[in-house]
Amino acid sequence: MPENFEPTAEQPKPYWKQMRELETQLFPEFKDEDFCIDSPETNNFYFAPSVHFKKDLITEADVEKFKNDPQRKMLSVGSGPAYLERLLVNLGINKNNIVLADIESRDLPKDFKTKIFDMFGEWPEFEDDQKFDLIIFPENPSINVHYDYGDERIQAFTSLFIKALQRLKPGGEIKITGNPNREEVTEKVERKLKKAGYNVTVQNFSDKGKGSLIVVKNETSPNNE
Repeated sequence: MPENFEPTAEQPKPYWKQMRELETQLFPEFKDEDFCIDSPETNNFYFAPSVHFKKDLITEADVEKFKNDPQRKMLSVGSGPAYLERLLVNLGINKNNIVLADIESRDLPKDFKTKIFDMFGEWPEFEDDQKFDLIIFPENPSINVHYDYGDERIQAFTSLFIKALQRLKPGGEIKITGNPNREEVTEKVERKLKKAGYNVTVQNFSDKGKGSLIVVKNETSPNNE
């Protein structure tokens, strides 16, 4: 898209760019083209919400579904300071329908529902055995860092997705970004999940060399819950 592009009714501004404008109002630390910031206290880094919209971890359609259905629930694993989730609340999603999770409580906002656990370890019980329509992993390069390509990485993905699937509603989705676009990895993960008894599809969406989005969908019909 040309740099001097001006949106019109026929060519509206991309949704992620609309989110970019909103995030700079809500979070001044992301001004001046800073799409990622470091946390010296935790040695972590956090992405601007618009990055997640650009990669389709969250889409305009997702936002509308949550706004139109007050029963929909979201779990964000590795949310950190919840820049994305606080922006989603600003867009009209009910804060009570979002649960934040991280390995420690230091950065988690106090006004959200939260859980503390290691995503690679045992997942905790949730209130009333709660399940979710959407589970996202917004700040998780851990698989890239800790697991090489091959069987070890495939097993890491499979184990993580099984933990998440146990908390996912029929018809729900799991989304994770930041992982290399290796189609053979997702194909093998899908076969392993199906062998474990899960009715799922696993898709890997490339975003022109800037990482990839993996989506796991629970294909079980809500009527069979």
